[in-house]
Amino acid sequence: MDGSPGGRGAVFFDLDGTLLPGSSLFPLARELRRRGLIRLRDLARVGADQAWFRWGRTEREELVERARAMTLAAVRGRSRDAMLEVARAVVQDEVLPRVYARAVQLIKIHRLAGRPVYLATSSPEDYAAIIADELGIDGAIGTLAEVRDGRYTGRLVGSLNRGLEKASRVTAFAREQGVDLSRSVAFTDSVSDLPLLHAVGEPVAVNPDRTLAIVARRMGWPVLDLRPAAGRQRVRRPSVA
Repeated sequence: MDGSPGGRGAVFFDLDGTLLPGSSLFPLARELRRRGLIRLRDLARVGADQAWFRWGRTEREELVERARAMTLAAVRGRSRDAMLEVARAVVQDEVLPRVYARAVQLIKIHRLAGRPVYLATSSPEDYAAIIADELGIDGAIGTLAEVRDGRYTGRLVGSLNRGLEKASRVTAFAREQGVDLSRSVAFTDSVSDLPLLHAVGEPVAVNPDRTLAIVARRMGWPVLDLRPAAGRQRVRRPSVA
């Protein structure tokens, strides 16, 4: 465990599947299609991917990677400012209404307790920062899209922010901000975030996939289900915090 021992703790939330069902990128892809930036057949694939993502019938990372690649291709050469304006409208109209009510309450609880709260997600950082701002969250650590002369190039800066990369970037961020990871909390639904969960002092599995539920039970980690009762899957889970 790294970070800044002796500093204050912080709270890190994954986004997709943790704070809302499915992927936050899919509504953005739909809007880009409406503007003629994504082909109709690609949009159909996005719709199918969203359904598979929510039911967990295939590897989520593969689906998110496909949506990410499609989005990067769509914004290549486009003005960053113009695309952020589009993204903010999508967040307000389609993403925020899908955020779990219990997740919003949990964020407020940590904010009221004086803890800084951040998103740690594989979604584009520019997009995640808008979601964070709308939710009253302090900031976002996400996948970095390259910008030159105010326009997206369609390439990434570094790697996709997931797995070990996410844990590494959160650790570097904590060091820069004087955050003590041993006093910090991480919430996520995916086993791919195990490196991040192991990096903090208080790991919490939220709406966990089957593998993460098993790991959480073995490690004695708290488990939360933030989904409305009607939308919860019938999965055996360890303790409910």
